[in-house]
This record gives sequence, C-alpha cells and structure tokens, in this order.
Amino acid sequence: MTSDDTGFAEDRLPGDQDRDMLAKEVDRRTVLRGAALGGLALGGLPLLRAFSGATILRSTASVDVPAKRALKGGNLNIGVAEDVVSFNPNNDLFNNYIYNRNIYDALIDYTPSLTPIPNLATSWKISRDHTALRVNLRPKAVFQDGSPVDARAIADNIAFAANTTTGFSNVSIAGLIKHVQIVDRETLVFRFVEATPMAKATDVMQSLPIISPRSLSNSALTNKADGSGPFSLSSWTPGNQLVLKRNPRFWDPGFPQLDSAVFHIFSDAQSMVAALSAGELQAATYVPPNLLPSVPRNYKILKGPGSLTYDFHLNAAKPPFTHELVRQAMQLVVDREAIVRDVLFGHSVATVLPWGPGSPAYDPSVNAKYAFNLGKAKAMFEAAGLSSYTFTANCPSSYPELISMAEIVKADLNKIGFDLTINTMAIQPWAAAYYAGEFQILPSFDGFVGKYPTFITLNSGYRMASNPTWGNGAPPAPWVAAVSAADRALNSVRQKSAFAAMNRALLNQAWIINIAYRESLFVSSPAVSGVVYSVDDVLELKTAKLS
Repeated sequence: MTSDDTGFAEDRLPGDQDRDMLAKEVDRRTVLRGAALGGLALGGLPLLRAFSGATILRSTASVDVPAKRALKGGNLNIGVAEDVVSFNPNNDLFNNYIYNRNIYDALIDYTPSLTPIPNLATSWKISRDHTALRVNLRPKAVFQDGSPVDARAIADNIAFAANTTTGFSNVSIAGLIKHVQIVDRETLVFRFVEATPMAKATDVMQSLPIISPRSLSNSALTNKADGSGPFSLSSWTPGNQLVLKRNPRFWDPGFPQLDSAVFHIFSDAQSMVAALSAGELQAATYVPPNLLPSVPRNYKILKGPGSLTYDFHLNAAKPPFTHELVRQAMQLVVDREAIVRDVLFGHSVATVLPWGPGSPAYDPSVNAKYAFNLGKAKAMFEAAGLSSYTFTANCPSSYPELISMAEIVKADLNKIGFDLTINTMAIQPWAAAYYAGEFQILPSFDGFVGKYPTFITLNSGYRMASNPTWGNGAPPAPWVAAVSAADRALNSVRQKSAFAAMNRALLNQAWIINIAYRESLFVSSPAVSGVVYSVDDVLELKTAKLS
C-alpha cells in the first residue's frame, strides 16, 4: 500500500503501470476467498466441483485493451419464467436479474475469487483512517443516451439509491455514504458515515448500478432503461418478451458479441423447459433442478456460484418460536442432505450458516453439530413444554422447490408426533404477510452471502431494524453487537472475532434455519458459450456468443 499527502492510501489495480495488486486488506480478502474456492471441502464435496460454473466462463476484460477481433453477431433466444418488475435496478428483486448488469454497469466488478477489478472506475484509494474513498472514473464511458458517466452522474445515483422511495434494496448500501465530494469531472470522493473496512467499501462500489441522470425517477424507469452496460433496452412486452440489443457506445472494446438477447417470458418453468427441449429456445435461465431430466442430453448446464441460501424464517414473535429452544430444535428437524438430494437433485451443498465459501465468516465445521437428528429435536421440543404441535409454513407457489422442502420437513415432523400445515400462496400475498409479520414459518432464500458479512443485513430477516421475524422489529442484542463490531473492524484479527460472534448469535438465536446454497442453472444448446452468473447470481451476457 502506498500513500500520498492527501491522506489516501492507493489500491493499485490490474492494468496500472506497476501492477502492484490491491491493498493489504483486499489481499487478505482475496486470499481467504480464493483459498476457499480453490480446494477446501464443503459438505464433503470439493468446492471447485460444487461452485464451478462461474469460474470457467468469467471474463476479466474490464480494463482498456486493444479491440478484440472476436466475431460479433447473432440473436440469443433465452427462456425465463418470471417477468421483470421495473427497470429501476435498485429494485433488486430476483425478477430483475436478467437485465440488471446487462443494461447497467457498476463502478467495479469482481473476479470469481472476488478480487475487485475496474469497471466504470479505473482506480480507487482508501483514506488512511478508512472514512473516505477517492474514485477515478473511466474518461470515455457514456450512457446509452450519449451523456457522460461523470462524477456528477455518480453523485446523483448515490442520492437516488439512498432515497427510500427510489433506492429499494440499495438504500442501506448507499446510506453508508454520508457525502459525495466532486473533485472534477472524472474524480469524486465518498465520505463514509464511519470508518469502513476496505472489503466493505469495494462491495459498495460493486453493488450500486449506475443509471443515466436523465432517467432517475421511478416513473421514468417503469418501462424504459438507460445505463452504460453492454446492452440497451430495445423493447418490453410485459408477460411476453424482453429484447436487449447491443450497445454500440459500450466502453469495453470488442463487447458484447451478440446482436441481441431476446428473453421469452413464460408463466411457469415447466413450459419454459418444454420450449427449450423442443428447440424453440437456445437457452433458459434459472432452471429448476427437478426439470433437468427433460433437457436434451447434449445441452450444457452452467452453475452459478451459489450466491444465495435457501432457508426457513421463524417468527420469533409468535408461539412456539418465542422460545429459543424450539427455534434451536428446528435446526435438527431439517434434513438438509435429503433436500439437496431429493429436491435440488444434487445441484447444491447443504449449509447451516448462510455464508458462501468465499466469505471470511464461512465456517463449515458447524454442519456436523447441527446435522439432522429427530430424536434430539423431540427432546428439545419437550424440554420447552411442547409435546405435540402443528406448525404452519407459508410457501410461495412460484418456487415449487420451497414447497417440496416443506413437504420433507412435514414428513419428518410426523415421525416424532408433530405436523406441518403447508399454506401455498401467490408471491404478492406471501411477501405481504411476511413483511407484516403474519407468518409462523416462511421458506425463502437470501442473498449477499459471499460479500463482506455485514452485507447480509440487507436481507429482511437479518436486518437491524424493522425485522419482520421479531415482533419489536429489532433482532437479538448479540446479533446487533456482533454486526456493529464487524462494521468497525479494520483489521483481520478484529474481523475474525466479530464474524465468529455473528455466527454464535445466528446459531444460538436460530431465527433463520439455513438449508443449502441456491445454485442458479443456465441451460443451453451446445452453440451457446460465454454466459456468466455474477457473484450475486445476476445473469451477465457481455461475453456471450453463438458458435
């Protein structure tokens, strides 16, 4: 790490003259995450096998390089079983993952081992006290409307994302920045609310999509989009088709290689996979594992990195989950290995904690301690005064695998004299009941499991306020204290201690029962290559091509 008289310590980046890779804290993060992805075991499986998809096709062409002479052309027809909600990329619903990083760029990107690399930002420096980050922008990047991606545009985007009516999922991320100082057209400084670990600072830069200032309103983004990514929005017919076309203004020479990507929107995954198998599509994204047997044998399957975890949320404000012993017993009721085998068809790995294998909070040693054990679970129920009971689980109908998981738990509960009523609901009332705290058990999945660990609080069940799993909105004090300590920890020793405390709080309080990683599946004909799932399981088509 080098410093200058401005108080900033520079992270030298791939493409810098001396190629002195990254600051010490980023190196620490890279080593932890890279080692985890490189050959440790999770649940008995080598990680490169369990999380291999994104490491094969990922492109790191994010710096200015001579134009590549790759063939361009072709229209890729992709099936998807959910329609987009809007074109505000801050609304980080799973539905919007098909366009998010295809239309919009962020300041930086990550390699598969989660090393930060340039994107709209070419370099950045952290201040010596970790309260500020200077960002240098790519000088020739423009939005699809032709306006420049300059410091003012970035500052406007931070304000837009921090606004509770427009920032949606990214309000908390943008809220980490207290003030944006514009130095000049290509330079700005983020002033953080408090001293911020470098790994968290790069997560902020990678998480926030950048929108043209001309489109910064919810109404403008209802049915139009304007970013600086490799594709632009050509047309959208709700419930039918979304068409993205190559962005001729894209800053990265030689990309994208496709002329267009046409998303055909299906009402259900079965119809989508049937069309894929019949040759009406060249690919389908986010394919449920149970439908893979109907796909032609010569088709390719790309696995995402497992950036989300399936889980059961327990309402700690409603009996019997007001008793922590009952919540802890639920850890032992869930047969994670059976769910991976029979519901996810082996396309996952069981996990008790939410962290991905690249996370510095990752600890697979607890998996054995909290393994499936109905006898012990029954004893714990009885110790809490519960000899028989019928639980209720709200399951969203649009995710049949969650219903199947609940059915396995129901069958196992029956073996020890308990039962589970499965209440299947449409996604809108399911979500409304959850946010209102009107549920007992809620099967779902959560993200941000591979980033700086405190980013997991962006998920509703983990957040520090207005948490729907706790009647007063506030999670347990040990969780709040551990998260706060991790946010203040600026060196690896303090971070390790704080992450361990976060894990203890999760296991002792047991309001979220993690089950397995949610691996996204992209299925395509042999002619399709270069498709990527990002570290957040967002679909990226920048390097996609047709042979």
